[in-house]
Amino acid sequence: MRANITRVQAPWVRRLREVVGVPELAIVLVSYAVFVYYLSASYDTNLFDELHYLLMTQLLSAPDLLAETGLHGARTYLYPWLLTALLPITGWNPPVLKILVAMLQYAALVATVLALAVCIGPGDAQRAPAARRTVLVLGLWNPYLIQATTLLLTDALAACAIAGSLLAAWRCDLGRLRGALASVGLAAAAAALRPAALPALVFVAGTIALRSVARGDVVWRRFGWRGALALAPLLAQLALNVRYFGLWTVLPAAPMYSLQRMWAVHRLRYVTSVDPASPSAIIYANPIAIAPHETIYSAIVNEPTAFVVAIGAHLFHVLDWGYIHVYVPDLYALSRLVGSVFVYTAWAIIALGAISVVRRWWRSAIRLERDGLWLALGMATLLYAGFTATTQMETRYAYPTMLLALPFAGPGGLALLDWLRAGPGHWLAAGFAWALACAGLLYLSLWLDLTTGKIDWFAHYLG
Repeated sequence: MRANITRVQAPWVRRLREVVGVPELAIVLVSYAVFVYYLSASYDTNLFDELHYLLMTQLLSAPDLLAETGLHGARTYLYPWLLTALLPITGWNPPVLKILVAMLQYAALVATVLALAVCIGPGDAQRAPAARRTVLVLGLWNPYLIQATTLLLTDALAACAIAGSLLAAWRCDLGRLRGALASVGLAAAAAALRPAALPALVFVAGTIALRSVARGDVVWRRFGWRGALALAPLLAQLALNVRYFGLWTVLPAAPMYSLQRMWAVHRLRYVTSVDPASPSAIIYANPIAIAPHETIYSAIVNEPTAFVVAIGAHLFHVLDWGYIHVYVPDLYALSRLVGSVFVYTAWAIIALGAISVVRRWWRSAIRLERDGLWLALGMATLLYAGFTATTQMETRYAYPTMLLALPFAGPGGLALLDWLRAGPGHWLAAGFAWALACAGLLYLSLWLDLTTGKIDWFAHYLG
C-alpha cells in the first residue's frame, strides 16, 4: 500500500521541486511586492460593485434583514456567501475582510499560474525551467491580474477557476470525487461567481470528451454522479432565485446578457473612472449610428458595418487592456502605457508559442494523447475571446482569455530565446519589430480614447 501511494504522489512532488527554486521564489516575491503596493492603496476603500457585494454579505448574514429587503436580481450569490463565511474570522470590519479576501485571491492566482507552469512544459528537461519561468513571469507580474486580486470583485477568482477547471479536466483522476470537484466543480464555481464564466462548463465538458477519445481513461459510470455532484456551487444561485424571484435558473434573475448584447454593438469599450477630473462611467461609443434596439447579433444583418466595428474593437480590447485599475483613479496615469506594453509583450510571446506548437503538429502530425491539452487550451482561448466580443467590453473581461492562453508562453519563450541566440542581428530585428508593434498598438489604443470625448492623451501631453 505504501509503495502504491508513493507511486501516485511522487510525480507531483518531483514536479513541484523542479519548478520551485530560487528564481521562481524571486519571481513570486517581486509579484507579491506589487500586490502589497496595490492592496495598500485600496484596502480601506470600496467602490461600486464592491459596495454591492458588501451589502449582499450583510443581507446573507442577517436572515431577518434579507427576508425584509430581498436580493438584487443582477448579482450572483456565491461570492457574498464566501465573504459571509469569513465573517467569523474578521467580524464586520470591511478593511480587514478585504485584506483577507485579497490575500486568498492572490494565493489563488499564484496557485493557478504555478499549476499552468508545472503541468505544461517541453519534453527537454534542460529547457523546461526557462519555459516554466516565462509562464510564471507573464502570469505573476501581470499588473492587471495582481490589481484585480486586491478588490472585492469576482473577476480574478473566476478567471483562475476557469483556467484551473480546464487543466484539472485533462490532468486529474475523474473517477475520484476530488477530480470531479477540481474540474466540473471549479467550472461551476466560476459560473456561480461570474455569469460570463458559464462557457467554462462547456470547455470542461469538451476537454473531458477529448480526453476520453485521446486517452480512453474516463470511466463514465464512475465520473457521472461525481460530476453531477460537483455542480453544487450553482445550487445557491438556483435556490435564492427560486425563493426571491420565482425563477428556476442558475443565472442572475435580471436579463444581463440581453442587455450586454445591446450594449456590445453600441459601445466599443467601457471604463469606470474615479478621477476627480472626470468621475463617471466613460463610454467608447460606436461611431456608426444605429437603432437603440439593435443587438450584436441582429446587427450582423441590419447594421453590418456597425457590427464589424464593434467586434473589431472588442477583439482588439482582448489584446489591449487599457487602464490597469478596474476603477481608474487617473485617466492620464503613465502606468497605463507600461501595463499595455507588458500585455502586448505577453501576447506576442504567447503567439510565438502557439505558432511553435502548430509547427510541431505540422512536422510530426497531431497526437491527441500528447497534444490534447494544447488543443483544448487553444480552442477555449479562441472561443472565450469570441464570446466576450459579444458583450460590452471592460478590461476585466479579458482576464480568463489570458490565463487560458498563458501556457503557450512556455514554448513561445523558448522560441524567442532560440531566435536571439542566433546573433546580434536577430536582437536588433526582434527589438525593432517589438518597438514598432507596441507603438502602433498604443497609438490605436490612445486614438480610441478620443472617441469618448473625455480622454485626449495627445492634447494632455503634447498640446
